[in-house]
Amino acid sequence: MKKCPNQTLGYGIRRTPIVLGLSAALCMPAAFSYANVGERVDRESVQSVLQTHTVKGTIVDETGEPMIGVSVIVKGQSTVGTITDFDGNFVLDVPAGKGILEVSYIGYKTQEVAVGKNAQITIKMEPDTQALDEVVVIGYG
Repeated sequence: MKKCPNQTLGYGIRRTPIVLGLSAALCMPAAFSYANVGERVDRESVQSVLQTHTVKGTIVDETGEPMIGVSVIVKGQSTVGTITDFDGNFVLDVPAGKGILEVSYIGYKTQEVAVGKNAQITIKMEPDTQALDEVVVIGYG
């Protein structure tokens, strides 16, 4: 990995009307990054974030019909997830070492599916008959 020396980034806007100076500073492209000096990032954590594989899949119900809006997340990482489209399809970038998907939908059992190195999977959801005992409708008028 190439090391870069610490550099300071600045804009020279002396003797410029305030409106032009602010416009120049705020409209500059954000093609730079920053780092906290003194903090170290170990290579293993960076490599695990960078190494992902794409999993594509289809989720169907017990009759084989595609299910719309099913939640698919990586187990243990609630920020890495998606929902199925109109045809029951989803695409998800799964981080290395996190090969279990949690699939959930109202009225169906939540499933944990190991994807391993599979790039294409089909998941069949099972109805949860214990989920609802009764429905209560309340109307206000």
